[in-house]
Amino acid sequence: MSVIQAVANYFFPECCLACGAALSPGAPPSASYGTTSLPGKAAPPIPQPGMQLSASWCSNCLARIEPVCIPVCTRCGRAMLHPLSRTCLGCTAHKPAFRSLRTAFFYSGPVRDAALRFKHSGKMEMAARLADILLAHLRPCLDLPPDLIASVPMFPTRLLRRGYNQAALLADHVSSALSVPHRPILVRTRNTGSQEGRNTDQRHANVAGAFAVPKPDLVQARTILLVDDVVASGATASECASALMSAGASAVDVWALARPH
Repeated sequence: MSVIQAVANYFFPECCLACGAALSPGAPPSASYGTTSLPGKAAPPIPQPGMQLSASWCSNCLARIEPVCIPVCTRCGRAMLHPLSRTCLGCTAHKPAFRSLRTAFFYSGPVRDAALRFKHSGKMEMAARLADILLAHLRPCLDLPPDLIASVPMFPTRLLRRGYNQAALLADHVSSALSVPHRPILVRTRNTGSQEGRNTDQRHANVAGAFAVPKPDLVQARTILLVDDVVASGATASECASALMSAGASAVDVWALARPH
């Protein structure tokens, strides 16, 4: 850390992503949490206080964060308490279009608070720190980097109203960290509205056929990493992946910060 950075951190300390409390510069958190892993691979090391996590959560919030830990479904990444196979019953019955979906945390407590601040309160500056956390948990699971990074698109009128696409902001930082280009290869062809309050079947029906790839030549025979902030049923991610696969992509993997229990 440079002298200028140290002085800036002293007078303008980072704040907790969830509650907004000022964080003491250089002070490690007094609590820790676990991490996530891809099935068949050893769990990556638990991020240590010296990493970017110490500049992300206060001790009280950090202690209440719930990471997604193994075992998880090899396809959708859903936690499985007593797995009888490598895939969950849902993916066995209805195979998603994506190859894998992985999340770092459960969407509860401080993680939910941080995601809502980022999405609805104009806190675009949170993108870099949230992306760093996402990378700390999921980057160790990458065997090979993807060819392209995409983000879940918003319908133009919703994007204009909000002013930014939080998934695209995360994808920009993931792109920079992995040295893989982030391209707007997906578009949302109709305003699907919010998925909140819908059951799984309704969510799938709501987004069916709602995404397209205007320039298929950009994705043909390429592996795509699709980035989103929160996934619930996986319906939106699967529909995005379906559009990409139909356009010729070789595989689609999905990363998101959080998912519900």
